[in-house]
Formats: sequence, C-alpha cells, structure tokens
Amino acid sequence: MAKKPSRKTLDKKLNALVREIVLKRDKRCVTCGATPQQQIMEAGHLFSRVAHSTKWDLKNIYLQCKSCNSKHETDAHPLMRYAESVHGREAIDALHRKYWDTKPFKTWQMEELYEELLKKVSQS
Repeated sequence: MAKKPSRKTLDKKLNALVREIVLKRDKRCVTCGATPQQQIMEAGHLFSRVAHSTKWDLKNIYLQCKSCNSKHETDAHPLMRYAESVHGREAIDALHRKYWDTKPFKTWQMEELYEELLKKVSQS
C-alpha cells in the first residue's frame, strides 16, 4: 500500500495545482493586465490564505502580477471589484462568510479537493 502524502505535501500540491488552474484561466494580471511575459505572476487571494475554508477556492484566487498582489495588502479594492464583476456581489459576500469558517481541512478533505481540482485541469 502506498504511503499517504503528509498534510504539508498536500498543501504544496494544492497550492501548485491551483496556481496552474488560475494561470490558465486568467492568462494575465486581473488588476493591471500585465502578462506573464512582462511580469512575475502570483496567485493572488482576495481573502487571506490563512483560512483553509477559502485558501484553494477558485473564486478567491486570481492571477496577479507581483506588484499588484503586494499592493493588495494595503488596497484590496481593485481585486474586490474584479471578483464582484466576475462572480457577482452575492457570491463574494458568501465567499467572505465562508472565509470566517475557521475549521481547518482534514487530510482526507485536502485529498478530495486535490482530486477534484485535478479533474478540472484534465478537462480544460
């Protein structure tokens, strides 16, 4: 029987997979329009990565250049407006409520999420 991956390994795998999905989905910085050829790109989180409840939620993560992502800490408005334009105000409000659900994911939940996101990548 194969050894199950550790939580740390699953966290890294989920981060990498979500970054790949967001890079394919957004293709450029959603805030300023810069492309990966022009800037270093990062997976920018609307709500902090601290909460597992929204850490890997694709409504919470958008492609941003390094500059825009670092500015987000002091001015969240540009990314918030973008997220609302894509998903609507109610969905972002629901995401914000989900963010405050501070229960950490169990390892099996992380494994299930990874498999679900892996399917999403293979379908695109």
